[in-house]
Amino acid sequence: MNELFVGLSAWIIQDGNYPDFAAGDVSAFALEFFSEAGLSQTSSRTSSLRWKHDSIYEAVGRVVHADTHWWALDFGVLMYREDEPPQGAEVGQWWSGSIYVGIDPFFYFERLALQPSAPSMIYDWTIESIQMETTPSVEIAPRMEPLTRKSVPRTHAWTDNSGYGDYLLQCRRLLDHPPRRTLGRD
Repeated sequence: MNELFVGLSAWIIQDGNYPDFAAGDVSAFALEFFSEAGLSQTSSRTSSLRWKHDSIYEAVGRVVHADTHWWALDFGVLMYREDEPPQGAEVGQWWSGSIYVGIDPFFYFERLALQPSAPSMIYDWTIESIQMETTPSVEIAPRMEPLTRKSVPRTHAWTDNSGYGDYLLQCRRLLDHPPRRTLGRD
């Protein structure tokens, strides 16, 4: 999978780990996934990401790393989840489910990548476009209206939506740049 829609919350930039992103920039980051319903073992043996909406995908991936507090899967691109893996998750097994794809806030490049067994997961990406969420804030749940977004040329993490900006980055992976474990070029 070489083109993805990736979620980004303003706090990840505000934390100081990344500058604001702009359409046309090349940026380096790992991807983290989250599955609200959880992933389950599957008999499928082909990595895939089928886009559903926003940064949500129907995914099939092979476990490439699993320990007590994080795991990584190959969905055609490597992604991690810093959380206890599901019972029985072992390297080589296949799992599937609906996932949210987001930029690594810092967990991978600051801690997880330092482990000798960690796979290289930081890719170089061209930011093709950026959309900012514009849905009115609702104080009561559940939110009934669909998310609305507008195209923006760049993020302004400190001022967009009073510092609570939520973005969707359309990214293209640079295939001639192999993944690595540091944000800078090795």
